[in-house]
Amino acid sequence: MRRNVINREGRLLLESTGNNTDGSLNFVPKMDATRLIEGYKSIMRTIYSPGEYYQRALNCLEQVVSGAPEARRNGIASDVVTLFRIMLALGVRDSARGEFWRYLSLALTRHREKFAEAMRLAAVGYHFRKLTED
Repeated sequence: MRRNVINREGRLLLESTGNNTDGSLNFVPKMDATRLIEGYKSIMRTIYSPGEYYQRALNCLEQVVSGAPEARRNGIASDVVTLFRIMLALGVRDSARGEFWRYLSLALTRHREKFAEAMRLAAVGYHFRKLTED
């Protein structure tokens, strides 16, 4: 519906590329475009900051129902390598490693049975944080 209003008002510039990380607009905003883009970037930096993101991930784990374990797609060796890569990137190299270890500790004590999902959420959050930093 919002797109129809923008189109009717003649503010639609082109079709969306679907890239929501480059800061480009496909419409003429009513507010200052620079202010709009800076506000968007500020929101993205906030929601993907380690403390904020890890807390939401823990909240998500509260809601995730543990079911039967998934069949391993690539085997245990692949899982161990993936875990090592996540721990190296987030727990050693990353400047927010303290937040990661806090998250990992809470995930292990509160959601041990959801450990794989906790690690997946950590990796996804890191990916989005890196996108927002670029």
